[in-house]
Formats: sequence, C-alpha cells, structure tokens
Amino acid sequence: MAGMDAAAFLRKNRGRVELVHLKGRAPGTSVHYDIATVPNETFRELGSGDRPVQHIVEAATEAGAKHYFVEQDFSTDPMRSLRQSYSFLQRIGFCCQPVSASD
Repeated sequence: MAGMDAAAFLRKNRGRVELVHLKGRAPGTSVHYDIATVPNETFRELGSGDRPVQHIVEAATEAGAKHYFVEQDFSTDPMRSLRQSYSFLQRIGFCCQPVSASD
C-alpha cells in the first residue's frame, strides 16, 4: 500500500525478516500510508490483484522468512476468499495440500 517494492525490500534485508504478511490489492490502487483511508473494495484475494505475490514469496523465502500470514481486510465471503488465496499459493508451488469444498 505504501508504494514499496516488497521483493526488493526483502532481498535488501535478507536474514532480518522472519514474518511476512501477504495481501492482495485491486489494480490501480493509489498509495496509502494510513490503512483507515483504504476503501474496502481495494482488498483482493492473493493472485487476483496487482501485487506480484509470487515474486514477493520467492524473495521472502530467499531472505529466510519463516512464517507467512495471509490477510484480506475485507471480504463479503471470507471462507471463499481464503480458499482462493490458498489455491493461488498452491499454484505457485508454495503450499502443498489441496483445500476441499468441505474444509
């Protein structure tokens, strides 16, 4: 949201970042420094917005990150959103177990 290149930041800070917070953002979203000013429709499932999530995950892994958190601040259907984000992480080879409709 703050207009930084997250992958470059992670590479620059290799060995210093253990926790990574992943979010999706609607294409064309302007830079925001105050989360309270971000409209709800800005938040997207991983892989469906304009963030290069795959490159960020790769950079975080190379930098030694140990824990990843997926958050979507607003969703009309949080479980659907979580499944979609998880499926994206699987497609890029980051996760290993499929999510079934009953989960």
